[in-house]
Amino acid sequence: MKKLFLGIILGMSWIGFAQNHTYTRFQIDSICAVKNAKNVEILVANGDKKVLSDKQTASGSHTIKGKGSFKLLVYNLLEESMEIAAPPVEVEKRKNIKNKTLLKGQLESVINFTNGNFEKITATFYYQNGAILQLELSIQKKNGKEQSSSTLHLPGEDIQAGKLDENIVDGMPIADWIAKKNDEILNLFKK
Repeated sequence: MKKLFLGIILGMSWIGFAQNHTYTRFQIDSICAVKNAKNVEILVANGDKKVLSDKQTASGSHTIKGKGSFKLLVYNLLEESMEIAAPPVEVEKRKNIKNKTLLKGQLESVINFTNGNFEKITATFYYQNGAILQLELSIQKKNGKEQSSSTLHLPGEDIQAGKLDENIVDGMPIADWIAKKNDEILNLFKK
């Protein structure tokens, strides 16, 4: 009897936790870390990238300076399947669940240039009520003998207020890059 009562209390606290919609970065990571969880939907977009030169050839085309790939993962919390005794939701049926919460978007992008040069970008967007809560961005570059690595932790308030430095990410100003990648995450979330 005590175990049943404890189970009910834990179930009610978990449902209350899910309906609160306020998660910290650590809670989001914890929720998303559970592989094949019945209440987390993971959407994946993969693709190839090409970097073209700024100069046109005589035929009007651009030469390819670098090639690479990207992977985007979007984690959604499926709140309709939060009940303790609920069976796991089949992958096909997860798309029909309307009550979803966007938790996190992870991006990995690698471009290999000639002469062994490369650019690797890893970004994690954390979301709170559909807006960016925090962005963690890591950029590694090699250009000739020079190698650089930088990590940025940007709070959502700074992103929304436009308080961003003049870093260039993936060939564009960081504010434009964040807006573009945020749109890609939101479009994948809405599918």
